[in-house]
Amino acid sequence: MEPFFNTSVITDNFTYFMIGRFPHGPLGGVGLTLYLAVVSCILSFFGGLILGLLSISRFPLVHYPAPKTIPSSWR
Repeated sequence: MEPFFNTSVITDNFTYFMIGRFPHGPLGGVGLTLYLAVVSCILSFFGGLILGLLSISRFPLVHYPAPKTIPSSWR
């Protein structure tokens, strides 16, 4: 009797699911997902840090526009 769930498709293509066609083509799969997640975390951290520092500035031309970029539902 053969098993209900055949895992040979997953085991045969595991490397493709993880990195796509990477050395011979673009990065894909889980590798691309993790790359995009790390890049977006880094960019959002520095963007939030800059907006936070601008919002506590003593200069009115910098202080007042900075909080306007953040929606009021997030405060």
